[in-house]
Amino acid sequence: MELSDSCDGGQYGPSRCSLSCGQCEDGQQCHPVTGHCPRCHPGFYPPLCVEACENKTYGQNCNESCGQCKGGQPCNTATGSCTTGCEPGYIGELCNDTCDEGLYGAECNQTCGHCQVNTTCHHQHGQCLVGCAPGFTGNLCEDVKKQENNYDSPHPNSKTDPDREVYMELALFPSEVTTSSNKAD
Repeated sequence: MELSDSCDGGQYGPSRCSLSCGQCEDGQQCHPVTGHCPRCHPGFYPPLCVEACENKTYGQNCNESCGQCKGGQPCNTATGSCTTGCEPGYIGELCNDTCDEGLYGAECNQTCGHCQVNTTCHHQHGQCLVGCAPGFTGNLCEDVKKQENNYDSPHPNSKTDPDREVYMELALFPSEVTTSSNKAD
C-alpha cells in the first residue's frame, strides 16, 4: 500500500488518494495522509470536518450556541440562524434578543398589560413581573378591577354607602325615628 504525499481535488489517503476530504473551509485541500483540514467550513467539527455540528451548536468548530429557535429546533449549523423562527419572546435572525420593553410573545407583537409603575412584563408570556398597576387585575393585568361596594362603611357620608341618607336622618332627627317598641306606647 503506497501513501501519496500529494493529492488533488479534495482527495486523500492510501491507494492513489481514494478517500474524499471533509468540508474544508474555502475548498482547501485536506492533509494528503490524515485527511485533516487546515480549517473546517463553519458548521463542522475538526479535524476531518465530516461531522456537522450538533447539540444546538453552530459556526467555526461548532463553538457557538444556537439561540431560542421555535419548538426547540436546532439552528443552521453554519450561520446560527433559526430557520423555523424564534420562540415567543425572542427576535432576530439568531433568536438571541429578547423583546423590547413593553412587548412580549411571538415575534414580540403583543403589548404588555398595565404593570406596576416602572416595571414591565415577562418577554415570553406577558405576565407582569411585579404585579398589576392599581385598578387592574388578571394574569396579564388587562382587566379593569371592579370597584368594591363598601356597604359596611363606618363613615356615614361614605359615597359608596347606599344607606347614607338614613344615617343622616338618624343623626339630624333622632326623636322622629320610630321603632317597634315606640309604636306600642
